[in-house]
Amino acid sequence: MRAVEVLKPQTEFDLRCIVRTPAKTPYTCALDGIQASTQCTLGKFSIKLEHVENVGESSYLFENVKTGRRVELRLRPHVCKVVEEISSSKSMEEASKWVLSQPLGQIFEERL
Repeated sequence: MRAVEVLKPQTEFDLRCIVRTPAKTPYTCALDGIQASTQCTLGKFSIKLEHVENVGESSYLFENVKTGRRVELRLRPHVCKVVEEISSSKSMEEASKWVLSQPLGQIFEERL
């Protein structure tokens, strides 16, 4: 939703996204959220997945293809640790609730 807010696409074809994340759940679940909130989809090839080894390196680069403007959201390393701790001691649902309760700036570093 932040990418849509910043980049202001006019149609569902204006955005594309490069996701750099480990190729395993729950990290790839971000693809579902991106598809739902931005209309970038795997079917339209407007999402590209690049596998990284280090969990702390997850990032999401969005580009408005008409304007060339970009925004990158980089997952803060401590977020992965907290999510793993909560999900292993309680549940993934509780970890998700924690993420949703945090300000965006506590979850992601943003670069325009």
